[in-house]
Amino acid sequence: KIFVDGGFSQNDIYMNLLADSFTGKEVYAASLHQATALGAAIVIHDKWNSSPMPQQLIQTIKYTS
Repeated sequence: KIFVDGGFSQNDIYMNLLADSFTGKEVYAASLHQATALGAAIVIHDKWNSSPMPQQLIQTIKYTS
């Protein structure tokens, strides 16, 4: 699986070309521009937050070739 975040994840032409180039992979665009930062926060969540993790933090859009 390939996950893309940042500006290029909002570019349909780029995302479709990427999906066409990696036919054996699932290609997803993150709906959140700072998905990498969110991932880092999730990894350390239990060290700084005693509240349960919300279930729907990010949505993805799947691109197929």
